[in-house]
This record gives sequence, structure tokens and C-alpha cells, in this order.
Amino acid sequence: MRAVRDALLEAAADVDDAAAEKYLAGEAVPAQMLRAALRKGTLAGKIFPVFAGSALRNRGVQPAMDGIVQYLPSPREVPPAGATTP
Repeated sequence: MRAVRDALLEAAADVDDAAAEKYLAGEAVPAQMLRAALRKGTLAGKIFPVFAGSALRNRGVQPAMDGIVQYLPSPREVPPAGATTP
């Protein structure tokens, strides 16, 4: 479990300088800073959050929904979709 957390922190440190400073100094990276770094990496296309669950058994659905809200862009943050006439 420790190795997975370290990999997560390294990925966050790759995209966010403030998180990198804390991580390299051996300090604890606050959860809010970690979330912000993961969002930044997700929006840049460098980090791809993965969630697993089962809607049938209602397991993992809430964490997946929370991840969508926390890490993906809102419709106001992306340009409108373009369309072409065939």
C-alpha cells in the first residue's frame, strides 16, 4: 500500500511544483494540495484517475462520482463542442 501511495505522490509531484517541494523535502503533502495536483495533471492529460465499482451492488459508485466532480473539468471550463455538417 505504501508503494502505491508513493507512486501517487510522485505522479502529483511531476505536475505540480508545490507538491514536488513538499514531497522531495520528505514532508507530508496535504490532501487538498494532492487533490489540486491530481486535478491539474488530469486536465493536462498527464494523469488518468481510475475508479472501480459495481452499480449493481452499489459499491464504489460514490467514490467514482466524487472523482468526477474533483478531477474532471466542468462544462464551463471547456470550449463548446464543434460540429460539422456532413
